[in-house]
Amino acid sequence: MRGWQEKARRDLIIADKELDSEEPFTDIVCFHPQQATEKYLKAYLLCEEVEFPRTHAWEDLVLLAGQKGPAFLALKDFVALLTPYAVETPLP
Repeated sequence: MRGWQEKARRDLIIADKELDSEEPFTDIVCFHPQQATEKYLKAYLLCEEVEFPRTHAWEDLVLLAGQKGPAFLALKDFVALLTPYAVETPLP
């Protein structure tokens, strides 16, 4: 679990540094927080001892998290809109 949390923390640091740069790359600024969120979801699942597949599909992870924390289920439709950004980083 701590490994996922540390990787997520580093994603946020990278995004923050890029955002503070003179000419930030917006695709990088958006991509790394997306990755951090996914990693924090996976850390939560590990903490709750919920097995999860190798996936970038947030909606699948949210459904699994909802087994232990029903409040996660309210995010299902929203995260389905964000999942494509896990693998697609459109250039500005």
